[in-house]
Amino acid sequence: MEQKNQMKLCSNKEIFVRVLIIITLIEFIVMLLLGVIDLSQHPTLEAIVDSLLLASFSAPLIYFLVIKPFVIARDKTVQSFETLAMTDQLTGISNRRSFNVQIESFIESVKRREIYGAFLIIDLDKFKLINDTYGHDRGDQVLIEAAQRLKTRLRKEDLLGRMGGDEFIILMKYIDADENIANKIVLKKAKQIIETIEKPMILKNMTHNIGVSVGYQIFGSEVISFEDVFKKADKKMYEMKNSKSQK
Repeated sequence: MEQKNQMKLCSNKEIFVRVLIIITLIEFIVMLLLGVIDLSQHPTLEAIVDSLLLASFSAPLIYFLVIKPFVIARDKTVQSFETLAMTDQLTGISNRRSFNVQIESFIESVKRREIYGAFLIIDLDKFKLINDTYGHDRGDQVLIEAAQRLKTRLRKEDLLGRMGGDEFIILMKYIDADENIANKIVLKKAKQIIETIEKPMILKNMTHNIGVSVGYQIFGSEVISFEDVFKKADKKMYEMKNSKSQK
């Protein structure tokens, strides 16, 4: 949908034709002017005036009617491809690549500001069962609905991404400078996420009850790398999932 609204990039042939038309029309007008002025007795002067008038009138038109639209369309196309490369195409949220890029810069700022952040890893329970029973289209609808619900639990500064499959991740930025307070805030957030996702989903006149497992890990200036914090949060998420399956 987004691509349809963008300016179309001109082909080399279209650019050539536009420039040729502009130069031809301007030269025609210049020749009419020279006919009125009548410099036929001074061919050198006539050629100079012809060249100057042609350049003066055609250059701005070529810029505004050919070059500028092409550059704008090109920049929008490049920006669109960059956005697509950093966005999960199903849910419209950040993909893993985008998340990784933003994480690294945030971790560096955490080290400088000495304030806690946190990762929350969210994995949908019973998702495979829905996919196998009702098909991938229904599974996609569940993922889209889950992403929309997770957005409602974000603060303005938080970042939501989809890691792949039915796994999402939230980066909570700048929570608090006190570790205990930060931990309580994240725990409360995890509980809110569980309550939000586990509300019945009504899709195509059918009600689906989706469970969710959440693992989280806070981190501060001592953090070594994104991978280390991610593994700890991921481990907690699987511990929660395994505890459910044993009940």
